[in-house]
Amino acid sequence: MGKSSVTQDGDSNSGSISMGPPDLSDEESQANYMPDFLRCEACTGISERFATTLQKNIDKSKAVKSGKKELGEEKLLEIFEGICSDKEWNGYGIKEVNGKKRIVYPGSDAEDVPGIMQGGGPWPRRLSDMCHSYLGEYEEHELYTTYVQKKTKGLKKLLCSSVCRSSSKSSHKKKKPRKTEL
Repeated sequence: MGKSSVTQDGDSNSGSISMGPPDLSDEESQANYMPDFLRCEACTGISERFATTLQKNIDKSKAVKSGKKELGEEKLLEIFEGICSDKEWNGYGIKEVNGKKRIVYPGSDAEDVPGIMQGGGPWPRRLSDMCHSYLGEYEEHELYTTYVQKKTKGLKKLLCSSVCRSSSKSSHKKKKPRKTEL
């Protein structure tokens, strides 16, 4: 049912649209981890979430906004732990767009594309787990200073460049045709 279809009647004035949730493999629907082909897009969503939340907190203080002060270590810990909690990822999910499964989140380019997003289930936990893995890999202050100096693009480059490189390689590998002769 994951395929969307549009049909138009002969008179061109009427037709029908049918949509369904994406067809998911067992890995996509049941595994505890983010499938490899979605890791780059998930990382992009996480980096954008970091950037949006950091900017909201920066904007709360004139001194921080002007660059005279920085957000404190305790505040940064609170911010990032809040971002990575499962409940923060409830608006994120998967949608089939032009025949390709995509992570959809507030502000993503796939958000407004017609279709049915499948949210909930394993997706908040997977995103939360990826988010926590970045906090294990990078210090909160490093993420903060990267954002202050280089904005969203800098965070995305820091967090996602290797993830996106490896997932684009794996999604572009061509399978060798199987021999059917004996």
